[in-house]
Amino acid sequence: SQDAAGFIAMANGGILFLDEVHTLDLSTQQRLLRVLNDGSYQRVGCDRYQTSQFQLVCASTKDLDDSSGQGDFLIDLRMRLMGFEVKLPALRDRLDEMPDLIRYFFKSENLDAKETLIQELNAYCSSFYWQGNIRQLFRSLKVLLALCKGNLAQIDCSKLPIYKSMYRPDAMPANEFRQE
Repeated sequence: SQDAAGFIAMANGGILFLDEVHTLDLSTQQRLLRVLNDGSYQRVGCDRYQTSQFQLVCASTKDLDDSSGQGDFLIDLRMRLMGFEVKLPALRDRLDEMPDLIRYFFKSENLDAKETLIQELNAYCSSFYWQGNIRQLFRSLKVLLALCKGNLAQIDCSKLPIYKSMYRPDAMPANEFRQE
């Protein structure tokens, strides 16, 4: 059987991207810290250490300083991850970008949406909280497009699938959502 390379081995000489790094359990954080300190790691089932040198890029929806203070994230790992940080506000805090994101979505689907449709969707979509941010917006638009069989002329904003996570966690209307 062919050996399957792990993410650390595959990243050697390149970039390793860890999305939602705050979800790593403490044991995994400790192993990652070791790799970041000296480049060494031990593959599962092997008794010898190997090395990997890579650039690390991480994303998190949690404040890692807060998580470190609460004991959920190793302070040493937090210190190793410090560097250039990009803080991207939630979609709900930058609704002025919504029309451009909707345009981008349709262009990525190779569809030429009229400006009136963009504005209608913008007005409708701007009323939601978007806990899932841009990914959730694009997924909802993709489902809407599928419901309309890809025909832009048939798009009705009210058919946009509504999920619980599109509302504020503390302000979700009772029985008003259409999807789980």
